[in-house]
Amino acid sequence: MRFSLSLPTIRRPGDSDPYSQSYELARIAEEEGFDTATIGHHHFMPGNQSDPLTFLAAVAARTDTLRLGTGIFLLPVHNPVRVAEQVATLDQISGGRISLGVGSGWWPLEYEVHGSNFRERGARMEEALEILRHVWSQEQTAWQGRFWSFPELTVQPRCRVLQQRVRRARVHTPPGRSLVVERRAAWARQGNEKMGKKESPRFWAKVSRVV
Repeated sequence: MRFSLSLPTIRRPGDSDPYSQSYELARIAEEEGFDTATIGHHHFMPGNQSDPLTFLAAVAARTDTLRLGTGIFLLPVHNPVRVAEQVATLDQISGGRISLGVGSGWWPLEYEVHGSNFRERGARMEEALEILRHVWSQEQTAWQGRFWSFPELTVQPRCRVLQQRVRRARVHTPPGRSLVVERRAAWARQGNEKMGKKESPRFWAKVSRVV
């Protein structure tokens, strides 16, 4: 069984290294045998990461074996080609330790501010996932879709592992509305892994010295 840690965002404004406690927790998780550390993604919310991929690059530079993942990344909010570049870069920095978990979120404001549309989140998710797979596996390739179009290009850098591991899409849907993304994110769920709770007195003793 593999164990995953949801890495908290602990920020101390004014410090020269404001996220040092979060980095230390990641190092402890690695020492204690955790397989993966994940970070969430939300805009305009205190205590959440608005740029989890940049944050994970910093964690990657401070760890050696710990897998790093998003749990989840708001894929339909953002341009999938840009996301493909960011994830490929993180894949290179981490030595192939990145797992991308995607979801649609629940807050229309995040879509509105970034030029997306909350009501179209299911269809946007489906197309964005296809674009990621497309540009990661092919070179000099074009795309003509409902939401995104681009001429022939090659995403750089190339991924160390072309078939990215994409974790379960967790979808928040208001009562009474259809779960439109659940069917369309089947490809994302192919990379899903079972997670368990890790009870270790030594682990919690180390954590208590950090936070």
